[in-house]
Amino acid sequence: MDIPGKSLPKEKKNMLLFMMLVQQYEKIARMNLGEVPNPVHNQKEEDLKSARFSIDTLDMLRDYTKSNLNQETRDYIDSLYSELNASLLEKEKQRERAEEKASENGKDKPSDSE
Repeated sequence: MDIPGKSLPKEKKNMLLFMMLVQQYEKIARMNLGEVPNPVHNQKEEDLKSARFSIDTLDMLRDYTKSNLNQETRDYIDSLYSELNASLLEKEKQRERAEEKASENGKDKPSDSE
């Protein structure tokens, strides 16, 4: 992607780059939550450990940059973090229920990549 560096003030360019970084972690989290297909093989998959890492990274970015962001951007990142974290927690609960059901039936628990 071509960032028009010469036509944007440095502050605006940095904000654009920052938002692109946030969106990259959002896409990675959604892919690992199984919400969107992996572009490599166009299949949906779940990797909750990787999703947790991406969501935690967004949380860290939110903490480290909160005094440098305008209110609209802070609200966006807060909302995005809350939404992704809630999705992850729900997936983790579903996984736990499936594992409990499998152990009650004497089956092996599902792997993290299912």
